[in-house]
Amino acid sequence: MARIVIVEDKAEERHLMRSILEGAGHDTYMTQDLEQILNYCRGGVDVIFTALQMPGAHGLEIIMAVRENAPDVPVIAVSATGPEQLAMAEAVGAVMSFRKPVEPIAILDAVDLVTGRGPK
Repeated sequence: MARIVIVEDKAEERHLMRSILEGAGHDTYMTQDLEQILNYCRGGVDVIFTALQMPGAHGLEIIMAVRENAPDVPVIAVSATGPEQLAMAEAVGAVMSFRKPVEPIAILDAVDLVTGRGPK
């Protein structure tokens, strides 16, 4: 079981991801507040999923802040935008990125991979 932070401004997508992850036995936390994300990192979160295009803090800012403050916490970027944004996310520190919509199995395999559990 992993502890996962979901950073997504669209309620439907946020709740779908939460349902997928909790259905697989993971604990989830949802926030868009950068300071809260960093608090979760200090508290021992295992993975962060972040959208890129959001009001307030942009996903790239979140990735860079996590890399600076909690370099061992893997961040996975998700975006409905083109491949350029996803490439930028990886360039600033995301361990992987996905274009929305993301298949549930891809989400679960990504968690297993970045937490060292390997895909099922």
